[in-house]
Amino acid sequence: MARHTADLDALVGRTLGRRRYEVVARIAQGGMAIVYRGHDRHLDRVVAIKVPRPEFARDREFSEQFRREARTAARLSHPNVVAVYDSGEERGLPWIVMEHVDGRTLRDLLDTQRRLSPETTAELLGPVADALDHAHHAGVVHLDVKPENLLLTSETVKVADFGLVRAAAQRGHGQALAATVHYCAPEVLRGGVVDGRADVYALGVVAWECVSGRPPFEGDARQVVQQHLGGRVPRPSRVVDGIEEPFDAAVARATDPDPTRRFLRASDFAAAIGAPRRRRVDETLRATTRLPAAGPDTTAAWAPAAGAAAAGHHPAGAATTGLPPGLGAAAGAPTTGWPPEGREPAPGWAGQGQAATRSLDGWPAAGGPIPGPPGVRHPDPPLPGPPEGERSRTGQEGSPVVHSPWAAATQAPLRPRPTTGRVPKKRAGRARGGKGRVLAVLVVVALLAAGLLTRAGGLLGGSVRVPEVVGLEVAEATRDLKDRGLRARTGEPVASDHVHEGLVAAQSVDGGERTRRGGTVVIRPSLGIVLPDLAGRPAGAATGRLDELDIRYRREGATSLDVPKGAVIRTRPAKGTVLEADQVVTVEVSTGKPRVPVPEVAGRRVEAAEAELAAAHIEVRPERVFDDNVPEGRAVGTDPGAGSEVPWGSTVVLRVSKGPDLVVVPQVVGLSKKEAEQRLREAGLEAHYVLPVGSRVVEQSPAPGEKAKRGSGVRLLLNLF
Repeated sequence: MARHTADLDALVGRTLGRRRYEVVARIAQGGMAIVYRGHDRHLDRVVAIKVPRPEFARDREFSEQFRREARTAARLSHPNVVAVYDSGEERGLPWIVMEHVDGRTLRDLLDTQRRLSPETTAELLGPVADALDHAHHAGVVHLDVKPENLLLTSETVKVADFGLVRAAAQRGHGQALAATVHYCAPEVLRGGVVDGRADVYALGVVAWECVSGRPPFEGDARQVVQQHLGGRVPRPSRVVDGIEEPFDAAVARATDPDPTRRFLRASDFAAAIGAPRRRRVDETLRATTRLPAAGPDTTAAWAPAAGAAAAGHHPAGAATTGLPPGLGAAAGAPTTGWPPEGREPAPGWAGQGQAATRSLDGWPAAGGPIPGPPGVRHPDPPLPGPPEGERSRTGQEGSPVVHSPWAAATQAPLRPRPTTGRVPKKRAGRARGGKGRVLAVLVVVALLAAGLLTRAGGLLGGSVRVPEVVGLEVAEATRDLKDRGLRARTGEPVASDHVHEGLVAAQSVDGGERTRRGGTVVIRPSLGIVLPDLAGRPAGAATGRLDELDIRYRREGATSLDVPKGAVIRTRPAKGTVLEADQVVTVEVSTGKPRVPVPEVAGRRVEAAEAELAAAHIEVRPERVFDDNVPEGRAVGTDPGAGSEVPWGSTVVLRVSKGPDLVVVPQVVGLSKKEAEQRLREAGLEAHYVLPVGSRVVEQSPAPGEKAKRGSGVRLLLNLF
């Protein structure tokens, strides 16, 4: 794969996806991927193209993870989630085409404004919570919620970079994440069971940073991890004045180290800090839809009018309004449901000897006026009584009217009136309709029962989504599979790179994939975690990896000739060992090369001195110097001096004698006193007078042409006359 991987630096100007997507310019670079602005030639639109960074693009395992990211992110369709349009591979380089969002990140906003008010924070994080709820509902956890991944547009906020997402059911120990540790929940850092509440924790940390201007924990990555694991996020009011108690308490609950004490949904947290509450459509429908109440048929109140209409007792051309006789609209009149202005109701509509009916909101009691639309004048007829033959079954005078149109309306919730032009059913039709409703209920019950049977035993076939059981106990994994209508079979145990001994290390059908209902999924327990190769890695990265895998370890220092200081020399046991439960790993960390003492070589000949230093694993850099006491060609000493300790293989200076520093004495006899002093000074000598009286040199010692030590004196005798 590495041989055919495209060069990322040369992507600009090239095309991907069978020449559909043109790479225009690089716009961002993260820890794991690079994002380019691109142009979709088919749909003529701007897109974002995401590819792995060069160091990851050549990793086959990472490339496969990158492709899984595309499939996972494509499952999400929400206005606050950056959409994934397409994905593919170009000469071994995987790529993802996404929605291009024109805006800036929340990190950019915090860099310019430093802090946000609690109200602004709630407004911005409300859409983020909606996006996370949508992802969690689809079985996806983001696991890298941070200001850099929240994109602000002029209209809304979008959640980006699902490069670290995984299915919510994908549980296990030590699954390595490249997320930013400042926003990671403790269970993520420990590698434990993870669900949507890990994103709630991260969202709480983001809210904390928005109002305070900094993350709650600071320092290097290891220090931040220890603070998340060993403590808890303080309340924002401890560092910022003016934070109200509801906001303060909501952030404290969202960032509780115990996931069971956090908000179950991100939208619950957003609502608690003051964001407008948004509900999913299915939740809204669940909250507002009611089953029909038991009682008379919805058209029972209008049966007399229907009977009159069917018998032809309404005026020719009048619309069937469902009103009692005499209250229908005249031909061509609008069907308002009220009598035309100035027209009296039909005779006989006001019944005699009827029982009084109950008052209903919006409807008058017996004898009261009939309300009408504003601005419409009409007579005030009394409340109609029951038509002839509509008395109670007992036939007694004055008994309660149970089949009266108005009484029916008062005994059951109001239901929609028949649409204009509809002919309501007759009583016989209503009876048949009641049987039809009973039949419909029976059909629904039968379907529900069939659904339960299908879920339990797969009687009706079909496919199901396989749960992720890696990292679970074998018994729990078996139970989860059976709950989905699948069979579980335990296979041969295998070593794992991240699952501890006894837990499920692998499953024959990946979690999230669909398979035939009633099919068999083979689960293979873990023999233990295979100790990874940590040699040569920085000590912090190595121990961090062991922390992710929940492997106990101790650290020891040791010198090394080959491994640089601070890197891992080796582990005990060695790499590739299958670790037993609670086995402790010893990590040897290089303290650098060993130190060796510098031997004494003064007075030795140069060759012997160099050989002795080489035997002590010390490199030599000779330096020739004048020395009055050491003969020429012999060692004067070293720098650092003998007995000092230096690192193995380091270089010391070996000073080699050139003998004393001699100069030729110049001729100064016959020169004036001043001229003689100048001549000797230029030669590196000094003038010493026998008697300082006189004007010219008549004698000198040493004689001209002889050699004298630099800086020594020449005796001069001056003339007296």
